[in-house]
Amino acid sequence: MRIAIHIDCPPWNLTGIGRYMIELSKALVARGTEIDAWSRLGWYKASRDIFSGLGIPVLPILSWRKYNDILMPRAYVSLRKPRVLHNPNGSLLQREKGLLQTVMVHDLGVFMFNDIKPADEVNLWQNRIRKCVSEASGILVNSVTTANDLADIFPESREKTFLTMLGVDHLDYITVQNSRRADHILAVGTIEPRKNYSGLLEAYRIMNSHRKDIPPLVIAGGFGYRANEITEKARDLGVGEKVRFEGYVSENRLRQLYENACCLAHTALYEGFGFTVPEALGFGIPVVCSVSGALGELYRNVAYMVDPQDPESIAHGLLKAIDTGFTPEHRAKAAILFRDLSWNRCASQTEAAFKTISG
Repeated sequence: MRIAIHIDCPPWNLTGIGRYMIELSKALVARGTEIDAWSRLGWYKASRDIFSGLGIPVLPILSWRKYNDILMPRAYVSLRKPRVLHNPNGSLLQREKGLLQTVMVHDLGVFMFNDIKPADEVNLWQNRIRKCVSEASGILVNSVTTANDLADIFPESREKTFLTMLGVDHLDYITVQNSRRADHILAVGTIEPRKNYSGLLEAYRIMNSHRKDIPPLVIAGGFGYRANEITEKARDLGVGEKVRFEGYVSENRLRQLYENACCLAHTALYEGFGFTVPEALGFGIPVVCSVSGALGELYRNVAYMVDPQDPESIAHGLLKAIDTGFTPEHRAKAAILFRDLSWNRCASQTEAAFKTISG
């Protein structure tokens, strides 16, 4: 069966959705699936550079503002005959006869939390997901948490929802103890309300009030919605001199930050998957992780779990991670995690979903 991948997110952004799109495509090709990639003109050169290296032809589609060209996809359906068009970021194209469209829904945060993004962005994502539920032939999800949240909000989605667990084996898993210097606590992710940096900063203040040997806190992530409130809070709590906001960092810089971290703090209120946890495990550093959402589902056995709504709980978890480190038990269970969460399995589950909806 030939499928098409709609490049509906920037292909050079290898975090979250972009990572999923690239790694899934690689794994499908490795399994012998015939794939075309469809890219809007603005992303065509970057898409061609990335996907052509994977042996995937890239076909351009025209777009103007919110409108996508109809004739080119129609021609591709006629000439290339893909059975399924998969939209990794949920951006459905025009319906075409004989072409089934699937989407990946990564999380339902815009329905579950107030004021986590600007109002217009919340409306855009809510409408996009509603359209996916209404029009897509199949909805792929990345965790049981996301599947359950989707079913709770849209019960009609149950019969066309397919669990396709993401992989983490694109990361190198280190099997020896991290012997590098550990000179900071690290947090990675866009500075926005959902990541709960406010709660993390409260916990960091508590830690510093109890002990004088607490390492600096380094936050690596682009400045998103209401980021100024987070930077101001660090100053207001009296820890501003020990908190460093790095902004968006390159892959090389991120590697340096991981290598020199004593632990990762991932205390988000909600995640559909959470790639930064296995990233940190791959560097052999302990992780302090929210028990909520997919983080609790996937990483409970490999991290120090905390209540993201309770700064005392976060502080306790961070202190324990600093003092105890990455234990042999964590290491053994992390090896199992890396074995089980493979992109080959994700591709296999994705192919099975495509076959089911194709009849």
